[in-house]
Amino acid sequence: MTAAEFVTAIREITPDESRFTKMPEGFAQIYLDELFIGNKSIHTNVEPENAIIDLMSNYDVSKLTIMIFSFNRSDELKETEPYTFFGRREAFPLAIH
Repeated sequence: MTAAEFVTAIREITPDESRFTKMPEGFAQIYLDELFIGNKSIHTNVEPENAIIDLMSNYDVSKLTIMIFSFNRSDELKETEPYTFFGRREAFPLAIH
């Protein structure tokens, strides 16, 4: 799956705020904020096999939380040879080799 396909899939399953009318005030915004993926104004070309780097470089996923997984801001993308740390699983860092 490419970064663009991932973003499209998340956006397609994100409900409209109007579906939360019976929920307590503020709940919809909290829930929807965790599914937010923003576009960045500048596009960076990334090799297709680096989908995570593409996602972090070209989209704002700093608020995106999927169950217990969350992403860093792109300026927090940390490379420590041979790993690139891109997010967290609760308190534990996520990295790719």
